[in-house]
Amino acid sequence: MKKIIKILLIVIILVAVVNVCYRKYEESILNKEMEQLAHLDFVKDNFNTPIKTIGSYQALEKVIKLYLNDYSTKIKEVSTLINDNQLHGTLSAANYLNDGPEFLNTISYLSTTKEKINQKLTEVIELAKKETVLTYRKKAHLDSYYQKIYNQYMLESNFKDSIDEQVTKLNQASNNINFLVDQQLKVINFLKVNRSWIVKGEQIIFSKEEDLATYNHLISEIL
Repeated sequence: MKKIIKILLIVIILVAVVNVCYRKYEESILNKEMEQLAHLDFVKDNFNTPIKTIGSYQALEKVIKLYLNDYSTKIKEVSTLINDNQLHGTLSAANYLNDGPEFLNTISYLSTTKEKINQKLTEVIELAKKETVLTYRKKAHLDSYYQKIYNQYMLESNFKDSIDEQVTKLNQASNNINFLVDQQLKVINFLKVNRSWIVKGEQIIFSKEEDLATYNHLISEIL
């Protein structure tokens, strides 16, 4: 009987040791993977990288990468809109010539783009909220032990700092773009109403000095 008990104790100890070793090994793999992800750029890089861990750690790694990839996708969508060449070429002689003097396409584009940027930014801010981060964890059905690890990575680490930093940058960029679009619309609407201008080469020429002065003033508010 004593011999059986000893064997059982040995088995229990071995199982415990194996379990501890397994966790340490998988955690080391996960930590290494998270360190690599921490050096990626939300705008330029892909967070949907191959899963390296197994078992419960695999579920944990998947949900972390799912969130980071979703966040990165939203960031890229905003960045694409903000850096659109058409947006920054609105007040060009070529656009004046092609779309003036009614500027129907330009006015529609500017209004739509401003709305899209603000909508996408709202989605990014919502995704960055703690409640949303925890929603991803909940959907993964992680055990309490792995929930704590998830929280450490997503709510207490450099990832959270990086996410918050991106939101701050995008808020500032959005404010700048909203101002830019509003000022561009002022210029376009001015040109639409006051048609004392023509395009020659790369320049816009006004026949009325007061219209030229107003145009230059509107442009100076953007620069």
